[in-house]
Amino acid sequence: MRLLTFSVKGRDRIGAYVDGHVVDLRAAYSSWLERDLSHSKALRRAARIIPSDMVRFIALGEHALKAAKVAIDHALSQMAEGLIFKLDDVKLKAPIPKPGKIFALAGNYAEHFREVGMELPAKSRPRCFVKISSIVIGPKEPILLPRGMPPHGRNIHVDWEAELAVVIGRKGKYIPRGDAYNYVFGYTIMNDVSARRTGWTRTYKVPDLERDRFFDWFIGKNLDTFAPMGPWIVTKDEIEDPQNLNFTLKVNGVIRQKSNTKWMIYTIPEIVEYLSTITTLYPGDVISTGTCSGVGWRPPDGKGGTYLKAGDIVEIEFEKIGVLLNPVKDEPP
Repeated sequence: MRLLTFSVKGRDRIGAYVDGHVVDLRAAYSSWLERDLSHSKALRRAARIIPSDMVRFIALGEHALKAAKVAIDHALSQMAEGLIFKLDDVKLKAPIPKPGKIFALAGNYAEHFREVGMELPAKSRPRCFVKISSIVIGPKEPILLPRGMPPHGRNIHVDWEAELAVVIGRKGKYIPRGDAYNYVFGYTIMNDVSARRTGWTRTYKVPDLERDRFFDWFIGKNLDTFAPMGPWIVTKDEIEDPQNLNFTLKVNGVIRQKSNTKWMIYTIPEIVEYLSTITTLYPGDVISTGTCSGVGWRPPDGKGGTYLKAGDIVEIEFEKIGVLLNPVKDEPP
């Protein structure tokens, strides 16, 4: 299934994408229940099984997925108004508008290490950071170029990073890598948008962090709109091998990144195992697995790079998932 969050007439709903259409899962399931229940009872039961929040839906597990399959089949058989919409008639939101946690990986593709002038370290453990959930945006929503702070102002070198994102489906701690996929709900696309240069960038030296002297990981990764996600979550049963997916990122139609998830240094099971030793993973948590070469930043100081500007269009396409498209705009005053 391709599960999504969409809005119609100002109300957010959980849906499924099928052949150019979006099924309203709760409405369709309620309609199906009305074969045996009154309208009001069907509405109440459908609301319990298919909530309007994706995190709650994921937490309900197989019970919700089975109901969703029934809803899809019913909607496609009826093609009734209010149960199914043309994709162009709805507004897609991020599939998980407010994830509980967003983890992301730094340097998980060897070629990305090399292109930014860093030596590839010996494999030991994934290098992770956190993105805050309030910066998530959905398909076609604009990436905003921040006004920034002196001395740089708008000249902050906003960059793109195409990444496969893993959606957690079950609560877990100390998850062994051999069991990791049992805790995965599905997969989506994330653009780990990054400000390579900001008015807040650290200028003093911290010996243990000198390899990061060009970048502030908190500010550079957590400005508003810097986590585009979507267009939907593809459930794990539809992707046999997530470690063998081709993907590209285009800016204004020009391919900037092109790779395959098989080139990850740390695999999805290794990442899940590691993160779950640090903190409990919950349904709806998102892990963005790192990017490949082709980012705009260029060593040694980034000045020769190519960065996003107002009017640009960024498209990320992942095999077996789809396309995440976002325009770029200046942050309004």
